[in-house]
Order: sequence, then C-alpha cells, then structure tokens
Amino acid sequence: MAGQADKGFALLQAAASIRPGFASAAEIDRLPSAVRLTDSADGPHLICLSTPMATGGVHQHARLVSHFGGRRKISALPVPGFIAGESLPTSSDAAVQALARSVLDAADGEPFVLLGYSSGGTLAYATAGYLEKECGVSPAGVILLDTFKVHDGGGDGVPMDDLALGMFDKEAVFGQFDSSRLSAMGRWVELVPQLPLTTVDSPVLFVQCTQSFVPDGDDTSPELVDGRAEPWEATHTLRTVRANHFTLVEDRAEETARVIDQWLASDAFHVPAE
Repeated sequence: MAGQADKGFALLQAAASIRPGFASAAEIDRLPSAVRLTDSADGPHLICLSTPMATGGVHQHARLVSHFGGRRKISALPVPGFIAGESLPTSSDAAVQALARSVLDAADGEPFVLLGYSSGGTLAYATAGYLEKECGVSPAGVILLDTFKVHDGGGDGVPMDDLALGMFDKEAVFGQFDSSRLSAMGRWVELVPQLPLTTVDSPVLFVQCTQSFVPDGDDTSPELVDGRAEPWEATHTLRTVRANHFTLVEDRAEETARVIDQWLASDAFHVPAE
C-alpha cells in the first residue's frame, strides 16, 4: 500500500472543502465542550486533546486515564468538526484559536497541563504556544505522547501508510467511520503541518515509544532501531515506554500513566500558584 495514504487523504480533503467552515473562533457560537473523565482536588487539571483522526475522540484517553486511579482531575477535549453539522476550521490560525478557547473554558482559571497523543500532541503544543504568546496564559506543562514533528520537513519520518493501516484496523473497535469523521480528518491532516508553532516556555514531557510502529512478523513489537519520534527541543524531558505507537495508550497505558505521574511529581515540574 506504499504511497496510497497520500491519495486517500487527498480525497478526504476534497470532501472537507464542501463542508461549512469558520475562519476564526469568533464565528462559532458553540465549540465542543471538554468531557470530565475523573475529578480530584489534586492539581493541576490534565486536559487531553484528542487526535484529529477518524479514531480520535474522548474515548481514546479512557484506558490511560483509568490508570491514574482517580488521583487527578482529567478532562478530554474533542476536536471541532468530527460530528455531523459541526463546522471545520478553514485555516491553521482558526484551528488553534478554537482549541485555545476550548482549553480556557475547560480550565476555568485553574492551573492545567495539556496532553496530546500522536498528532494530538501537535495540537497541544500549538495551543500552548498560542495561549502563552497571544492570551498571556501559561499552561503548567505540556505532555507529548509519541508525537512526530511534521513541521519544517520533520514529517519525513512519519510512517503514514502504517498509520493509516493501524487506524483502520481500529474501525471494528470504534465503529464505522462516517463521512463527517473522515472528511474532518482530511481537513485536519492538511492543517496540522501548518499550525503556528512557537517554542513554549512551559515544561514539556516527551514520551517516546521504543518499539516498531506496527507489529512485524513473528515478533509483535520488535525494538526500533530508527524512525522514532524525537523530542522537539533540547529542553524537553525525554522518557521512554516499551510500547509501539498504538499500545502506548492501550496495552501499555499503565506504564505510560506511571511515567506521566512521576514527571508531574518531579523537580522538572512546578505547579504555578493560583
């Protein structure tokens, strides 16, 4: 299927072009609301941004969140456009504005950490930068879970065909992908590499997988030699999990949650005073 993913995404982008769109967050009366997954008095509030893919949504954080044992306040934030009738952003600026507004609504003035898995990490990082530079609001931290950098030529290492195969293997679990989800994915795949990225001042945890992107041969997860997602900046804290891109938030979610918990309790992370 080599090279076929790009052709498929091009078709989805064409479908997205005939859907209603918004050029700024001000044009939207109602944005997707965050869903509270667990509640706790312990801070900071962990806000998980969903991946802008057909498999994305608040459900994809459920297994990871279950391993925090209710010790943290955690919410999941849907991405605009994946439900029938919702508008899609027409530009990367509109996209990050909408995400930032949803994050501020979810945080409600409390300290918060943005978490994103896979391409959701790009959304989290771009939103953090926008909040810092344009809104004067600094997240307490940002967590990137196996997020490939697709800006400035960094997307060459992203195995898009493997990603597409792995995603559609999940269709039986998440239910059939409808036209709204597929066309929204087409638009967001186009916008993600264009999102305005500025180096964030908040501390960043980068969780890296050590195993191959998808199962290969008799070994279900051989160790990676190359092709790993790498921290975006030298200042990012790197932690590894013996998982592949998909098991990181599934079968290996307990270890991923442990790594996040340890970082939040470490000297590298400080919750700002309210």
